[in-house]
Amino acid sequence: MVSRKTERPSLKKETGVKQTREKTGQTISVEEFLKLKKPKGDLILAVDAERVSLTSLDRVYWPDEKLTKFDLIRYYLEIGPHILPFLKNRPNASIRCAVSSEPRVGVPPNGDISVKSSV
Repeated sequence: MVSRKTERPSLKKETGVKQTREKTGQTISVEEFLKLKKPKGDLILAVDAERVSLTSLDRVYWPDEKLTKFDLIRYYLEIGPHILPFLKNRPNASIRCAVSSEPRVGVPPNGDISVKSSV
């Protein structure tokens, strides 16, 4: 049996860190994103000099309030200019709710709690 699987180049660099492939598709600006009503699926958002891949925008995060991932991102984009000056140079703790709605608070596995320079 001949395998039709094509060889892909490794996503790991010499450091052993997995690198994500750059997403392709239509890129929209923050202003265009804020004008959307209820988008479905995926898109790429241009934030400053970065391209951020957003997936499953119609995923419901809070069923009782009927709020989606799109609603949360929209909120962050709207309050960002007001709150980011207060968050500069402060550590970040992640809350992950992979399958259930029960949050788990922690720091990244590598223990790095530094703030990105873009914040």
